Amino acid sequence: MKREARSEKREAGRVKREASSEKREAGSGKVLFLLPFCSPLPAPHYLAALLMVVLQFMAAGQSRADDYVFQSQCCTIHYSQASQLESFTGKIRGGAVSRTLDQLFVGGGRSSGQSDLGEVVDSLFKRVQLILDMPMPKLRVEIQIHRDEKEVARVFTQITGGSSNAPSFYWKRTNTIHTQPESLTVGMLAHEMGHCIIDHYFAILPPPKIAEMLCQYVDMEVSGTSGRGGRASVSHFR
Repeated sequence: MKREARSEKREAGRVKREASSEKREAGSGKVLFLLPFCSPLPAPHYLAALLMVVLQFMAAGQSRADDYVFQSQCCTIHYSQASQLESFTGKIRGGAVSRTLDQLFVGGGRSSGQSDLGEVVDSLFKRVQLILDMPMPKLRVEIQIHRDEKEVARVFTQITGGSSNAPSFYWKRTNTIHTQPESLTVGMLAHEMGHCIIDHYFAILPPPKIAEMLCQYVDMEVSGTSGRGGRASVSHFR
């Protein structure tokens, strides 16, 4: 009987020690998570890293849950109001250059007023590739239409931490042209498309000044003027 009592007492002690050990482990807070390509991190550090990623995307202006989207073969256009897309369409359809682009790349001699917006932006994108002699038939680009030049400048600051008065710019990390219908021209849009094409065509990117000169040449070929597009200041951050 005594041996049985001692055995039960030892068993009770063992159970108590295991329970105490589990309680300490549960209260330690050292639950580990695995991030892709990272070493295990304690839960607080994991949450901090995740929060940083989320904030970076938000700061880059990539939260588009409330945006409308227009898709074409080569472009995805984001806008928040129908009037923005209407103004954007009017600016790039309105001139003789746009009509020439339609005739060259869409066919049928259709005027810009009759052609679909997707056909206009796609034909312009292909025209820029032809001017640069950099064919990339599978390349696509995102276009974010902002309210005005002030909003473009604000987004530029959020993304880069710098400042710029450029009315449009291209950001390679998200493959996005940021522009606005307030002062947009077809040459300006072609200029920024040029930056997109150059950045994807070369395995080793040319110096920023060389890329800017090429895009200014595209602008002049499309519109006959130097335009106001530009990304010289953005190039240093890409």
